[in-house]
Amino acid sequence: MPPKKIIIAIVFLVVLVVAFSVYQYQPQVAPGSLNGEYVLDTASPYSGSTIVIASSTDATLAYIIDTVNFGHLGNLSGTAKRDISTTTKTYTSTDYHGGEAQEGCRVTVVFPDDSQVYYVAEDVPVLRDEYTADCSLYHGAHGMFFDGEFHQKSGKVTLPSILDLGFTEEDRDAYERLLPGALSAEVYIGEQIGDISESNVSGDATIPTTREIKSADIPGSFGYKIESPNLYNGLSPCSSGRGGYCEYVAFMKDDTGGYWIMGGSNDGIAYATNRDGWKKKLPRAFKDELSRLGVKEYEVLTETTQVGDVSAQKKYTISDFSFEIGESYETAKNVLANDGWVAIIPGDRTHSPSAIFPEITDCGLGVDAVCSVDFKKGSETFGFYIAQREGSQGLQWVVDADY
Repeated sequence: MPPKKIIIAIVFLVVLVVAFSVYQYQPQVAPGSLNGEYVLDTASPYSGSTIVIASSTDATLAYIIDTVNFGHLGNLSGTAKRDISTTTKTYTSTDYHGGEAQEGCRVTVVFPDDSQVYYVAEDVPVLRDEYTADCSLYHGAHGMFFDGEFHQKSGKVTLPSILDLGFTEEDRDAYERLLPGALSAEVYIGEQIGDISESNVSGDATIPTTREIKSADIPGSFGYKIESPNLYNGLSPCSSGRGGYCEYVAFMKDDTGGYWIMGGSNDGIAYATNRDGWKKKLPRAFKDELSRLGVKEYEVLTETTQVGDVSAQKKYTISDFSFEIGESYETAKNVLANDGWVAIIPGDRTHSPSAIFPEITDCGLGVDAVCSVDFKKGSETFGFYIAQREGSQGLQWVVDADY
């Protein structure tokens, strides 16, 4: 039997060989070689994560993680130490966010190679019952984590564009010349909106941000509409109610070189085309989209004026007619009809709260909510708000206010 000292020496030698082998396979990190910004490769404008490596060596690195989820922001930053027990470039935070000693939220940063990274934020077991470690408290974004999701070094992430829909760079340049900036909504291509709005009469769980459109009044036309969700909550479509904020674009082309584009946000919708005969009128497909969004046609701006030269027309108010605020809508409608005004009934009637008056649309929410109605007489338009109020004959629609 070998002497005890020899056995100990052999074991020690084996340990040294293993340790040296692990060290040999550990990729070395040159100072600053990992520095830079890394972006989530599946990021969208309203849900994403970035990691900035401020400094890096073979022993330590300084990181800053920022997350966003529909207006909810999160941040984790600190210093991490190289984990020499792995054969990857792995660093583990030496400080614990929000805790004391070995409590809180620990971050592990892993580089599969120098062009990409992922991180894992994990709760560190707590030592006191009254303290609860929760990374979501410090990571923010409603506890939405991006653990294990690959982040690419800035400049290596390609966001969606209309080229993914079969359009060319030439097409994109043409749209950009017609309506600069309107195609910024293209980054939402392929997203799904979780639809929990009260206007979701179909009950669908999600709706697509991107949908193909065609206009029957433009032969050979085809295109798409792209919209963001309500960017305040991410859970309702662009067309639901008056609150929130969203971005929108619709664009078409035909086989003769014609281009049509309409886009903007809650701040306003604009329209442009390279076809002279269409500069002051909207394609049918665009009109249907406006109806769905709850935007009035005369509110859409063109290069020089509003659609239909509304700026040169008289702007009517309730005081121009022989009915008053508080009077029944039925009476007001009869007055307008006798003067030649016709109610404008939107193409999508599914959201109208009245079977008798299908022109009533674009209603708000709540007890004191109002709806809108619009009328036309030749090329002129007039609209006002109405509301349901208790009267001598029960609940009835009454004139509420001017636009």
